[in-house]
Amino acid sequence: MGLAVGDGAPAFSGPLVRPDGRTTDTALSDLLADAPVLLSSYTVDFSPDCIAEWCAFRDFALLAADVVQVVGASSPSLWLHLQFSDRPGPESARYSAPSPE
Repeated sequence: MGLAVGDGAPAFSGPLVRPDGRTTDTALSDLLADAPVLLSSYTVDFSPDCIAEWCAFRDFALLAADVVQVVGASSPSLWLHLQFSDRPGPESARYSAPSPE
């Protein structure tokens, strides 16, 4: 089940790797209090589609102007998110989503 264009994301919190490398349990609402959020769900760090997506975000003028926070959500470990933070793309935080059981 997906979201329709214009729908808001459901409220959630989880482990978030921040651009400075800190990891904190953070609610999406806390990020929204700072600025609008573009929440991107993607497959896995370092995959070709992921790299292309983050490079495309980097090239959007609105995102480059720091008007919108780019926040990722995927299932890789916090460690892998930290490794991916050095890759091209906008400075961004990444949620580590729990793996389905």
